[in-house]
Amino acid sequence: MTAQIVLGNGVFFLGAVILVLLGLIRTKKNILIAQILQEVFMGVGMLILGGIAGFIVDTISIFRNLVCIRWNYTLKWKLIFIAAQVGLYAAFGTEGLCGWLPVVAMCLFTWFLDSENVILLKVLIAVMQLMWLIYDISIVNYVGMVVDVVSAVTNVVGIFLVKKKD
Repeated sequence: MTAQIVLGNGVFFLGAVILVLLGLIRTKKNILIAQILQEVFMGVGMLILGGIAGFIVDTISIFRNLVCIRWNYTLKWKLIFIAAQVGLYAAFGTEGLCGWLPVVAMCLFTWFLDSENVILLKVLIAVMQLMWLIYDISIVNYVGMVVDVVSAVTNVVGIFLVKKKD
């Protein structure tokens, strides 16, 4: 294993730790702030691993969270962030079709972020994580692979828990 793979996975791991700790945060504003820090570590980790698409998506997610903290998340902002993700990857992406997976995943998440339908969001996140899994395999992001699988599984379990409650 090369030093680059170890370093990239190590930096990504710091973001994964913050992701886990998000469950302990109580307010939406603080969750969004912590997610910004998480996205910094995960994005830099992916960049170290050669994951340009992941870095682009995480960078746009940081700006999306800043907008959500400061202003109302409107259709205009959704379209701006989707266009930015697609445009930046089209201009700078190096991973080919595989690199489009995180871009498409985050465009879907950006579009449905303000949905009140919990089951829709959980299905979307589970599908997105499978897209990220393929991408993380391609950039040798071992930590990301584990996070992807665990997140997909917990969201599928969450769907059944929500349906059982209803």
